[in-house]
Amino acid sequence: MPLDNEPDKVLTETIEELWRKLESTVVTIEKDSYYSVFYEDPPKYYVERVLGSCSCSAVSGDHFRMRFLKCDALTGKFSWPCSDDIECLASLWMFAGPLTLDGHGPFTIDEIDIIEEKFQVFRREILIKQLHA
Repeated sequence: MPLDNEPDKVLTETIEELWRKLESTVVTIEKDSYYSVFYEDPPKYYVERVLGSCSCSAVSGDHFRMRFLKCDALTGKFSWPCSDDIECLASLWMFAGPLTLDGHGPFTIDEIDIIEEKFQVFRREILIKQLHA
């Protein structure tokens, strides 16, 4: 909680700045490894596999081709969707990984508690920022 003479920093930060402040468990980005990736609107995350670097000239910085896994809301297990869902994403939004998938599909993820905890912290910060905007 800020002191009375300090401005509320959450109000003046962009979502990207706020995201950079959260501790990330991503050490290195490795091809064929899995990471949790944050999406801003609405706040949610996906587990995705790195296919390689993006060679698109429209992006700058560290961007990777990612393939999404879908999560079954009832079982909490992850599986590949019927059709590939591939996108070029900035490494900035990867907040946990590499992850350990167990099984041969549908998969469970060993680090799911860490992913959920980090996601909820960031989601809460975004909601606070939006309430004060």
